[in-house]
Amino acid sequence: MFRCCFGKEEISQIDHQANENPTARTAACHSEPVTCINNMSYGVTISGSQDKTVLAYNWRTGNIIRRWFGHNKEITKVIHANIIRSVFSCSRDRSIRMWQYDGENDDFIREFICHDLVVTGITVNSDNTNLCSGSRDNTVCLWDIETGKAIKRRNINRNLVTHLQWFPKESSNNLIAQTSEDKCLRIWDSKSMEVAMTFPARHNILTYCDISCDGNYVITSGSGVNNQGCDCVMWDVRAQNAVAKFYGHSLTVSACCFAAFDKNLILTSSYDHSVRMWDKNTTDCLLQYSINGAGPITGICSDTDKHFCCSTHADGIHAVHVNTETSVATLKRKF
Repeated sequence: MFRCCFGKEEISQIDHQANENPTARTAACHSEPVTCINNMSYGVTISGSQDKTVLAYNWRTGNIIRRWFGHNKEITKVIHANIIRSVFSCSRDRSIRMWQYDGENDDFIREFICHDLVVTGITVNSDNTNLCSGSRDNTVCLWDIETGKAIKRRNINRNLVTHLQWFPKESSNNLIAQTSEDKCLRIWDSKSMEVAMTFPARHNILTYCDISCDGNYVITSGSGVNNQGCDCVMWDVRAQNAVAKFYGHSLTVSACCFAAFDKNLILTSSYDHSVRMWDKNTTDCLLQYSINGAGPITGICSDTDKHFCCSTHADGIHAVHVNTETSVATLKRKF
């Protein structure tokens, strides 16, 4: 069954203004727009910025844990590899860097270089042995993390990669989801590095993807303007088709994720300076968190304790608590 929610009137009734904690404001941790964000551990995020730095920050205590320098252009994506206690970042400088954050020397470990244009997607498998990267040069590359060597590299015409996400171990640790500017969602088999599935093309560019914890569903976010496009779509991996759409944003949806605190909720961030929370099963918009003056919201991640963090172009990073019973969002810290 295909479900779709337009409901502008309904959404306006549940649009909650955030309650701000008076002690929430701290000094900005990045000196330029924040371009990407991800979880690192409980209460800790990693972020990248146009200031060319990667930052690990504990938003619960308000402390900077680490700041890494080395890229010479804007950071595009950041991820965390827990088993090997490392952070990976990719950049418009066409490189991927691996950083150590454990031990006395929390420094640069190695660089992965094979792409000819900006690297726009990176992901690691569950045992942290392989890295997969994608670029606007139409290529996807599989790496051996320990040696830093490229294992396989694949090129598909017009496949300008926008995001990559490895499937969870509990489902199929061989599969990787990938979105593209050619408007397609692809699933790669990491063993052969061949496309295992290609889903029907959308009418707008796909900007991001995330995978449900059971591996049965993939969500994608899409570009758009003036309420055209600007959507999130949920795909059934087994049936290989779209099963739900989430409408309400008025500009490009920059990122999406299944909420870590509730498998039935989806979070989306948008260039319309808002974050929305959706019911996965009904497609209803349950909450809207707007940040006036923030410009585009560039990314979002969530933790298991009913919080999400979103990165913005002009207002740093917001850590927000969600009351799922009342659909009220409260700013806990801005940094």
